[in-house]
Amino acid sequence: MSKYKVHLMGGEGTGWALDADMETTYESLSSLSDLIEFTSMEEADVIHCVWEWPLLHLSDEMLAGKKIICHVCNDLPKTYEQSCMVHADRIGLWVPISHLCERQLNSLKKNNIYVPYAINKRIFNENFTHDATASLRKKLGIPVDRFVISNFMRDTFGKNLHIPKDQKGVELFFEIAHSLYLKGLPIHILLAGPRRHWIRNRLREHDIPFTFVGEETKGDDNTINILES
Repeated sequence: MSKYKVHLMGGEGTGWALDADMETTYESLSSLSDLIEFTSMEEADVIHCVWEWPLLHLSDEMLAGKKIICHVCNDLPKTYEQSCMVHADRIGLWVPISHLCERQLNSLKKNNIYVPYAINKRIFNENFTHDATASLRKKLGIPVDRFVISNFMRDTFGKNLHIPKDQKGVELFFEIAHSLYLKGLPIHILLAGPRRHWIRNRLREHDIPFTFVGEETKGDDNTINILES
């Protein structure tokens, strides 16, 4: 039996979420080595893309005769706001990462298979001991009597670092943190990731204790504050 020739693409090249999705997708597909092999785009039978934007900016000639699979990163209305979606009929199979997007695709009668957002389990170390936790608290200056609430994402737009991205819900995260703080509960917010300007400003305005792991900048820090896993 001949193998399917697959070209995997769609990363952002910054080490952020889309690149992590590329990595986990590559690892998953690699387990099917008896069925598929990775090739260049020119040689591929199947184009598997984790992000619709670069895929839909390719020419018809480059994609001619190829089966096309594409993940959906946001909900479908947000995705369809992009002008490149005029070429969305190129995609033969969508891969939604949420049941909401799955329902939206079904309502449009788009062929899809729901696959939950994948994670690399090796990142989460089961042997992270109490001593290691205490050492990390000390390093980050987090009091031992504080309940740590972590939030690691990119939650504002690069074009305007003072407006939260509506699909991320960081304003809801702030309201929860603010409510807990007003109740006098011993919380401490731990932030990481780029474009955290809005949430840092809101926490400071309300004296909610937090630690940001990274370098605070006034401008876009998308190439600075992406931490290694």
